[in-house]
Amino acid sequence: VREAPQLAATLRGLRYFYQTSGQCQTAQALAERLLTLARSHQDPALLMEAHMAMGLTLLPLGAFTTARDHLEQALAYRDPALRQCLPDIPHPELACLLYSGHILWYLGYPEQARTRIHAGLTLAQHLAHPHHLVWGQHMGAIFYQLCRQEGAMRELADAVVTSAREQGVQICLAEVPPAINPLPEFSFITLFSIADDIPSSLGEDIVVRAYRRDTELV
Repeated sequence: VREAPQLAATLRGLRYFYQTSGQCQTAQALAERLLTLARSHQDPALLMEAHMAMGLTLLPLGAFTTARDHLEQALAYRDPALRQCLPDIPHPELACLLYSGHILWYLGYPEQARTRIHAGLTLAQHLAHPHHLVWGQHMGAIFYQLCRQEGAMRELADAVVTSAREQGVQICLAEVPPAINPLPEFSFITLFSIADDIPSSLGEDIVVRAYRRDTELV
């Protein structure tokens, strides 16, 4: 039992590494091991994280229904008493709300998706760690980009850039290829969280801000 936290941390880190490396099948196997570990110890916090890991791993594989089911199961384990004690990105409850909103949109439930995104943005405003608000607004901006709601996207993007600057976040320009850019009149800025002396290339992706191509950057 004493080794469970260390094993969980190892599985968590490996899953993230393999998923961000594009090795989704390996990431899925690691997420399944994390879920097995959580079930064997019946730890609610670990069960929430493990189901979240499964959902986030299945999402890029296109298994939207199964991914949504895991995120819903994760939300069943949320505990308001622990909500403020989780500094990591993504915050499990926040991630489940926002990613499930994206999935509901992909599955063809736009109103349910908007409701879930709104719940996530509301939660982000009440979390103790400011970077959760920045990350939550980032996810909201991407959602409204998918919906082609330019006004809502711009409002969140401007808000998150302001918040990110207040938190000392580095700004990097990243052009989105035209083939996958749903708003071709826009370019995008990617912001990275900088923790201590960690290089920006290893930072957590925080926000994508849209700006018009003929607008001067400040």
